[in-house]
Amino acid sequence: MPQAPLTEDNKVLFDAFIAELLNPFTPVEKLRKMYMEPVPPRIGQIQATIMRHKNGMNRFWPKYTLSLSTTNQFLLTGKKRAGNATSNYMISMDQEKVGKGGSGYLGKVRSNFLGTEFSIYDNGANPEKAKTPDSVRSQHGVVQYETNVLGSKGPRRMKVLLPMVDVNGQQTVWRSADVSSHCPTHLCLLPAEKPIDTGIV
Repeated sequence: MPQAPLTEDNKVLFDAFIAELLNPFTPVEKLRKMYMEPVPPRIGQIQATIMRHKNGMNRFWPKYTLSLSTTNQFLLTGKKRAGNATSNYMISMDQEKVGKGGSGYLGKVRSNFLGTEFSIYDNGANPEKAKTPDSVRSQHGVVQYETNVLGSKGPRRMKVLLPMVDVNGQQTVWRSADVSSHCPTHLCLLPAEKPIDTGIV
């Protein structure tokens, strides 16, 4: 989705935000907040590229990296978990230690059985295992894919649901156990774009 060019003041804010995001000395909890909360409106959009790695054991449990599109600098890692009934990817700020025990663990992306819907969660607890209501994981989005006709391969049209963000930049808390938060007034539906096959996987 294109955005208007940044003003000089906004570009300064954008550059400062990216510099802090990439700074190896930025505290982990500050980085976690930057990744898990909406980007401040004056920062604008951050364009990133996802790359799939298929070397070695990644052929069986795919690994993905998210990098800045302009400089190819690393941002996040996604790694498929073994032994799950559905596709389940751990998301981490660490390139190597992707597991739940790592300090860089942010959450996971989990698909349904058909692989047509993916839910994005933070590192909170499963509603059935949570000790307190506040410890229940929050849902940060849902991606729904249309099924390709006759099972053909290639990109699929998708829809994206995200929690609404108010005028102060605060995101609606979407607890995975809270049925009332699925109300349309709490969610934002991004328009479906026509898929483009770049030939890159």
